[in-house]
Amino acid sequence: MKRRSFISKSLGGAMVLMTPGPVKAVGQYLDSDISAARISLAQWSLHRSFEKGVLNAADFASIARDTYQIPAVEYVSSLYSEYASDEKFWE
Repeated sequence: MKRRSFISKSLGGAMVLMTPGPVKAVGQYLDSDISAARISLAQWSLHRSFEKGVLNAADFASIARDTYQIPAVEYVSSLYSEYASDEKFWE
């Protein structure tokens, strides 16, 4: 493919994606309105604070809820390696 053809087709594709028509078409397949979308907080977003000891990884769910008002969380197993065989912790 020649450079001019590639640029022309790329710009054409970008223009299609920027129009509201395709966005509405995609929106009709969603279960709910985009404004009602729910998000979650990934534990990795705070990993430096957990690793430095500023925050406790075990308190992550309450940190997400109380500090950021985010009701769902995604955990990172590597932050719990010290508890790997601690059955009491996992209970």
